[in-house]
This record gives sequence, structure tokens and C-alpha cells, in this order.
Amino acid sequence: MPTEYSKYEESYWWSKVRRLIVLDCVKEYLSKNGGVSNKDVKLLDVGCGSGVNINLLASLGSAYGVDLSEYEVKRARKAVGGRVAICDCEIFSFKSGTFDAITMLDVLEHLYGPDNCLKDAARILKDGAVVILTVPAYQFLYNPVADEDHRKRYCAKEVRKLVEDAGLEVLKLTYFNTFLFPLMLAQRLVQKHFFTKPGGAGERFFPKYPGYFEGFFDVVFRLERFPLKHINLPCGGSILCISRKP
Repeated sequence: MPTEYSKYEESYWWSKVRRLIVLDCVKEYLSKNGGVSNKDVKLLDVGCGSGVNINLLASLGSAYGVDLSEYEVKRARKAVGGRVAICDCEIFSFKSGTFDAITMLDVLEHLYGPDNCLKDAARILKDGAVVILTVPAYQFLYNPVADEDHRKRYCAKEVRKLVEDAGLEVLKLTYFNTFLFPLMLAQRLVQKHFFTKPGGAGERFFPKYPGYFEGFFDVVFRLERFPLKHINLPCGGSILCISRKP
């Protein structure tokens, strides 16, 4: 990914809140898993980008990352050290039964073989360990400009099938980015029909708004952290799935 994408991925309000939501999920799983000390916990971030997720996961255990971009791997290694490797994100070089949790934040939509990715992720999980993934929702929102690097967008039913076909058990499957979804829907439909020229990576994936709007969006999105711990949300711009290796 180009530099512009990386800059926004680290600092954009949507990316920051999504990381907090996923971190909540990892913490909840590890606490329920019972008494595993940090030094024994191994975590993997697939599609780690510049490594910002690895730094967050490192507070919970030994965190590693893989990415298919040589550029991003170099940046991540500068940020977190040698715990990052180049990988096509469909076949992993780790031994079977290595990890306590694997995160995939908006990765599957980039891959030609998302089924291969999940099946091999299941292989490198310990028994009872989890995959926590997010993907963009609703194919009708697909825009060849904004989604230029995406193969598709998903519905919950498709995510469930991918996960279960990989031999994983779905623990939680929910939409999120729900409270702001009406605004996102309007923005996406306008963008889809009236803006057809590609911009830079940051412009395509992370549309900029005046600072006070972004502050408002940040606060509203953060409000979803509490209900997501207790219920599944019926619609939204993204999907969150937590699945376990039996």
C-alpha cells in the first residue's frame, strides 16, 4: 500500500475506533480462556500494514504480523521489530497450533482465496483459539473507485459460510458501524453515482471531513463498543465475526 494509505490507516477516526472494538474482543476472549499469562499468549495480525495493530496486541501477549506488501512489512519492522513477515495471507508459514488469537481487519476482501486464508488460519490456531475478523458490508455499496483494491463486499450469511467451511465455529457475527450507517449509505451512493475518477489511496478509502465532523463521528462510533459486547447489530457498514477452532 502507498504511503498515503498508511498515514490514514494509522490516524483516521474510523480505523482507530475499529481497532478499539477488535481489541475489546481479543481481551474478552483471553479473559474467558482463563489464566493464561501474557508471556504465553501468541497473537497474529494478518494484513498488519504499518504495524499499529501489533503494538496494541503486544499489550496482551507476544504479537506477530504478516502482510503481502513488502513496503508495509519494512515499515512495520521499523515500528515493532522483527516480528513481521511477508506472506500472501492465504498460506502461512507458521507451525500448526501456534496462536491463541488471530486478527484480520478488512483483509478477506482483498484476497483471491479468502477460503484458503481462513482454512490455513484454522490450522495455525491452537484448539479453542479464535479468529477475529472484519470485512466491509453489502455488495450493493461496492464502488470500483472507493473499493478499487477490493474483490467484493460481504453480507453476514457469506461470512458465516466462509468461516464454517474453514472448520471454525461462529461465536459472534454482527454488523457494526451501525449508528453512522445512514450517513455512510448516503455518502457511498453519491460517491458511486457521481464520483468516478480515482484519487489517492487515502482519498478513496478514508474520505476527509472538517475536523468537527470527524470528532463527532469518532464519538458516535465509539458508542458502539458497549452494545457490541452484549448484542448483535442488525445492519452497518462493516461486519465483525469471532470464530473458534473446536
